[in-house]
Amino acid sequence: MTVSDSEAAIKAWLAAQEGAMLDLLRDVVNIDSGSYDKAGVDAVGARFERFFAELVDLGGALAADPGDLAELCERYGLEMQPDTVPGLIERFGLRAPGETA
Repeated sequence: MTVSDSEAAIKAWLAAQEGAMLDLLRDVVNIDSGSYDKAGVDAVGARFERFFAELVDLGGALAADPGDLAELCERYGLEMQPDTVPGLIERFGLRAPGETA
């Protein structure tokens, strides 16, 4: 199996994000959210919902001011490469927020 340059770049980027991904996973896992604990499950969902709502308020990953996007990602302990979004949308047949089929 041959790995394309873009796939290799994605794998390298993901490897570099390991610490941030583990931090996010640790935060979410440490919320008491057993499947019978509605408040806990809601808290996990809210953690993601807040980030994405703020991202939409900035205009989305593609339109956000780079400084504002960097500040948002810093607050959530994330790193983002907005220039990769169009390729991911195309590759996986996704729609950007607000687009219709």
